Amino acid sequence: MDIQKIITEIVLEEKVSLCSGQSAWETKAIERLGISGDGNVPAGKIRAAGLPYR
Repeated sequence: MDIQKIITEIVLEEKVSLCSGQSAWETKAIERLGISGDGNVPAGKIRAAGLPYR
């Protein structure tokens, strides 16, 4: 995955969609850029957000 390419090609609406997520455990996929919505959220980020980790 070429991060620099993604940064130059991602549009505002796509950036905003990544902030909200598909669900509490999944990111939204942006298929045209190769970003998957796989739901791999590190436990440390969950705890930092004040969410319960199960």
